[in-house]
Amino acid sequence: MIRKIRYKRLLIFIFIILIILFLLLKLLFLKITNIYVSGNYYLSDQSVIESAKLANYPSAVFTFSNSIESNIKKNKYVSDVNVEKKGLTKVYISIVENRPLFFDDVSKKTILMDGSSSDGMFNVPILVNSVSDEIYSDFLYELSLIDINVFNTISEIEYTPNSVDNKLFLITMNDGNYISVNLDRFSSISKYFDMVVNFNNHKGILYLDSGEYFKILDN
Repeated sequence: MIRKIRYKRLLIFIFIILIILFLLLKLLFLKITNIYVSGNYYLSDQSVIESAKLANYPSAVFTFSNSIESNIKKNKYVSDVNVEKKGLTKVYISIVENRPLFFDDVSKKTILMDGSSSDGMFNVPILVNSVSDEIYSDFLYELSLIDINVFNTISEIEYTPNSVDNKLFLITMNDGNYISVNLDRFSSISKYFDMVVNFNNHKGILYLDSGEYFKILDN
């Protein structure tokens, strides 16, 4: 009787071990099933996933958040990234883009937010001439702060300093209007859509460098 009890206990023990082994093996072969990307504008979800080395949906157990972040940060178009894994198989990627700001018509390169250049082509404004070295970094910074919806309607940027103002720019908009603006007032460009409604469909130059007025050019 004692032997039978021990035999049953042994079988139960083996059965439990087999279940544990089965679950462990299943866990080891468990793959990432869902990847969510946010914060990207110029980068496609797929390109972020490929940078993260998740395109083949690897093991959920042996793929760590910090390694995913490290892989994505190697992408020159990424400024910062945060990765969270939820429920083992779900990965949430939130990125801050090192986005392209303009195409430099002098160097024939696309310039990114951090000042680096790229051979990539994007739908960004064209900088038609060179900007003074002493204000170049401020120019990049102020340009990056313009509301993205307004930014996307900028066609060309020209550096137009004079004897009075060495921070002056002339901006050509896609709708045919121009903006004359001092670098220190670049933030005003973000209000362009609110201003343009007062132009009554006229075309002209919006002066933001000294005051705020519109000069009609289509008459």
